[in-house]
Amino acid sequence: MPYEFTLTTLMPASAQEVYEAWLDSLSHSEMTGSPARMSGEVDAEISAWDGYISGRNLQLVPHQRIVQSWRTTKFGDAHEDSIVTVSLEDTDDGALLTLVHSNVPDEQTSYQESGWERSYFVPMKTYFAERGHAADASVGEAAAMAEMMKAPASRARRAKRAPAKAKARASNPSAKARGKAATAKPRAVKAKAAAARPKSVGPKSTKAKSTKARGTKAKSARAKSATATGAKAKRAQPKTAKARAAQAKPVKARAVKARATKATPPKAKAPVARPKSLARGAKAPARAKPKSARAAPKAKAKPTGRAKPRGPAKGTARGRSR
Repeated sequence: MPYEFTLTTLMPASAQEVYEAWLDSLSHSEMTGSPARMSGEVDAEISAWDGYISGRNLQLVPHQRIVQSWRTTKFGDAHEDSIVTVSLEDTDDGALLTLVHSNVPDEQTSYQESGWERSYFVPMKTYFAERGHAADASVGEAAAMAEMMKAPASRARRAKRAPAKAKARASNPSAKARGKAATAKPRAVKAKAAAARPKSVGPKSTKAKSTKARGTKAKSARAKSATATGAKAKRAQPKTAKARAAQAKPVKARAVKARATKATPPKAKAPVARPKSLARGAKAPARAKPKSARAAPKAKAKPTGRAKPRGPAKGTARGRSR
């Protein structure tokens, strides 16, 4: 009893490309790798796989459906033709192909198992993939050729327009030139004002600059001198601790003596007054001897054990009565 099965696959091409390749003899032969004779007309006879398959077109809907009658050399006289229906639908990933094979003799099961996959689907995918790469390459080559053809024409147009542009530029200065002129005018005014300004009003006079330079030089000279003095003193220091201690003793003694001398300043001598009446050339009177050189006063007699009574004081009542 005849049977029917359905197969679905995705082709890397559009529905239009698959439809046209299926009904074209050359494309069908390249697609399957075996001679084929196809037609795009209804009721036209067809053959594929070098005569192994034969039939005719039953229904054709451009870019959507192909209905053909198929029979192979394995069909007997009692077997009717099988019907192959190919439906095509465009998707984002390519053309969705749905194949329905009906009225197939029940003893011929190889079509459903691997016949269609091995003889049509795999070689068709390879064919459209290679064709797509070739199409991309041809499009790239065509674009490159168009650019190459366009370049000389654009150069010729530019060369043709060059004299007119130069003439227009000479008669009417460009915005860039006008901008430069506008910028140059304020610069000239600023330069004139700077020239008319007194020298003392300037930011820094030459005298100030020279003074600053001298100060910098003197500062660097002092720094060099201090560095050299420090290095010299460092070299003059004794290397051993004993030698440094022996060198420090006299210095310490001198410092102590200097502090003692500073703490007790010497007594100032009293100035000698010269009498005004003394004439020039006359001998000055002898200086008075200091108190220490004078004769010591006579010592008073020591009182005895009993003191003498004193008389009445003058002015008292007793004194007056006498």
